[in-house]
Amino acid sequence: MGEGATRRWKIDAATPPSIEGDVLSFVDLDLDVVIGPGCRLAVRDAGQFVARAWRDSYPPRVAVLAVLGVLAALGRAATRRWPFDGTVDRLT
Repeated sequence: MGEGATRRWKIDAATPPSIEGDVLSFVDLDLDVVIGPGCRLAVRDAGQFVARAWRDSYPPRVAVLAVLGVLAALGRAATRRWPFDGTVDRLT
């Protein structure tokens, strides 16, 4: 990686945003993907996600889509598809 290259990615699972007036809102669902140098992949805060999903009664659709989003991010990173293909590094 050259100077200024992306060293780490962090992806947060969240609800789709809503806009009211000039305010953009979303809910961070506590489930994170971290992609480090050499495409090291990690899922973080899965226990917190499960606990809050239970405590806050996340609708099943929200929980399933969060997990599917995390799997999609992991798949894209593992196969070096956009945005994990170096495109961002070439633009900076």
